[in-house]
Amino acid sequence: MPVYRFEADGKMLKLDTSTATLLLSTRWSAGQDQNRWDEIYKTQRGRFVCLSCTMWQGEHDEVHEMEEAEVLHKLALSEDRQRTREGDALLEAGDPSEDA
Repeated sequence: MPVYRFEADGKMLKLDTSTATLLLSTRWSAGQDQNRWDEIYKTQRGRFVCLSCTMWQGEHDEVHEMEEAEVLHKLALSEDRQRTREGDALLEAGDPSEDA
């Protein structure tokens, strides 16, 4: 599995997808461009990282850190089949909805 480098908190960090926990993947979503998708991971150090993947020539994968509240929101809006068991568990433990 690849290792991606990204900047967060003024430091260069890495995402190793072989050791991070996959929470969400939009790769096989209905109506989704099959050449672009997002994956959300939780690293061993507890950071949440979004990997925006592309298969289009001339484009590159992008990586950025996410806040837990944003991850919970994305998990809550996702299709069931997009979430992993770990993503479901995180969603159950958190409360992404706020009553108005």
